[in-house]
Amino acid sequence: MTSSNRSDASLLTDRYPLPMHLYDGFIPNVMRFDRVVTPIWYVLGLFGNTLSAIVWLSPEVRRNNSSAVYLAALSLWDLAFLLLHTFQELKEAWNISTQNTFTCSCLPVLLLTAQYLSPLLVLGFTVERWVSVCFPFRRESLCTPRRACSVVGAMTVGVVLWNLWQLYFKTGCEVAEERYGWTAYTVGTEVVISGLVPAAALVFNLMVLREIRRINSASAAHKFGAAAPSAADNGGGAGQCGNASRDAGGGGAGGNTERKFRTTTVTLLCVSFFVILTTLPAGMVYGLQSYANFGSINMTDEEVLADPVWQRHFAMTRVKKVIDEVSLSHYSLNFLIYLATGMQFRLRVADIFRRIRRISRCCRSADELSGQRRRSRTSWSATMEERRLSSVSNRRSRRATMAAAEAANDELAKSRRARSQRRAGGSDSGGDEPGQSETGGADGAEAAEALVASKV
Repeated sequence: MTSSNRSDASLLTDRYPLPMHLYDGFIPNVMRFDRVVTPIWYVLGLFGNTLSAIVWLSPEVRRNNSSAVYLAALSLWDLAFLLLHTFQELKEAWNISTQNTFTCSCLPVLLLTAQYLSPLLVLGFTVERWVSVCFPFRRESLCTPRRACSVVGAMTVGVVLWNLWQLYFKTGCEVAEERYGWTAYTVGTEVVISGLVPAAALVFNLMVLREIRRINSASAAHKFGAAAPSAADNGGGAGQCGNASRDAGGGGAGGNTERKFRTTTVTLLCVSFFVILTTLPAGMVYGLQSYANFGSINMTDEEVLADPVWQRHFAMTRVKKVIDEVSLSHYSLNFLIYLATGMQFRLRVADIFRRIRRISRCCRSADELSGQRRRSRTSWSATMEERRLSSVSNRRSRRATMAAAEAANDELAKSRRARSQRRAGGSDSGGDEPGQSETGGADGAEAAEALVASKV
């Protein structure tokens, strides 16, 4: 289990300097689970949130759809959370130091901003969906993309300003213990974000489901000839909601709009319930951490295994690690809900992949064309080089031929001069052996002319 030299050390903190070392020694399966599952969430989240952001930010989807604004913001902040969470994971699970000015000052503010905005954005579009379902006549004025952008911006600014208070409580990477209010600040924030906000979203979801059920019951009764309940009988806004939804569910463009509205409602309810179910347990575990403190550090490993305080701490750590991984999933898996519940989302995703395939084909065709061009340029260069070499060879050959012809002409001229001199000498000597002289001169001239002809 553990080595004997560690058991001989006096303090537990000397044998296990970091909590990660302690957990590796006593609950190694938990650390292996953390190191295996978290990268899976990273990969799925980076792909899914990027894809979701592209779909929800497209002008065709955002136009006249305020829910797309919330879902686009949710995808972007979930993506930011996963990217920033890698610094914390490297330090806590792999003991890779990431301490610098950014990770000590800016990283906590940005990480907690992304973490807190996720349930707040879910609460925002849940309230908007409640208004749309229960107060349909105010949908056009309250549930607009511009108002949704204003709400998202206000949430972001508020959360960033709230998290900037952390800089007051910290000195470098450590919390200044002498500054009063750190515990109240952190506990209060976790209670609100991980407890009250998901609980409020759950209440609004239940109210939406109850209203949808009432609308469906009224529509079924109307379909089978029963008298539809009037607005006065059903009590104000709720009755109006039912009648408006039923009337909008008729034929034509109104029916298509209502079907899209109901599909979006189902998607938002599924996302909301998923975030609630993965956020509430994390808040509960955070509240129970005070009951699982560390035991005494003046123990050997055998005593730690037998100590109930330490065993309670390890048990709570196991539960916390599992719940943390479950809670981390809602930053990664929302796009699966969009795919499962949204036909328009699936069509947009299919269109994105068709575009990517088309672009890849164009790139491949461009590569092939550039390759053909390179090959043709290479072939043309080789041809031109061959022609150049042939031209050089021809020029050299012509020069050699011309030089040989000039040499032959020189020989011919010399022979003619020699013949002329011999003739002149023969005439001066009184014509001795003229036949022999002329014959010798003719033979020399013929030989010279034959040499010139052969050279040319």
